[in-house]
Amino acid sequence: MQSQVIICDQQTVYAIGCGSLLHDHPKFNGYCIIHTLQELNEMMSIDDPKTEFPQVLVLDSGMLNFAQSQTIITIQSIKKRIPIMILFNEEDDLHLYNLIDIGFSVIVSRQVSEQDWVKALLMAEQDKVYFCANIADKVFALVNQMDKIKQMERMRQLTIYDK
Repeated sequence: MQSQVIICDQQTVYAIGCGSLLHDHPKFNGYCIIHTLQELNEMMSIDDPKTEFPQVLVLDSGMLNFAQSQTIITIQSIKKRIPIMILFNEEDDLHLYNLIDIGFSVIVSRQVSEQDWVKALLMAEQDKVYFCANIADKVFALVNQMDKIKQMERMRQLTIYDK
């Protein structure tokens, strides 16, 4: 079955390029481009009975401000209704950690190849885990640092006497 794709990206040229990738793929049936989380929220709040195709969301990670709890609540409610592929903007490792912590399982960088981009979209549609090579390396580095981070947190909790 074909899927429609919602591209929510602040970078218009990149979003148009993503749309052109979808034109050539038989698995996808059209796309729409939006530029803000507010537009996305409005689109998701309208239940259109005419929509007969399942949808997949491509989301710019730069739109997610984890300091705002409302953003997290909004994204989690959308995530329950539609599979999401995250386009990572090379933010810091904490931002990547927060994306994974919220439960995003398909994350690719903007510099990914066409084949990897389409593969990631298909994996998101199937609710599977997929990281491009660049993101996988960053996740591996984060996992290796977790023991050090936890040790530092435990050490900070010790009293001066115990230290």
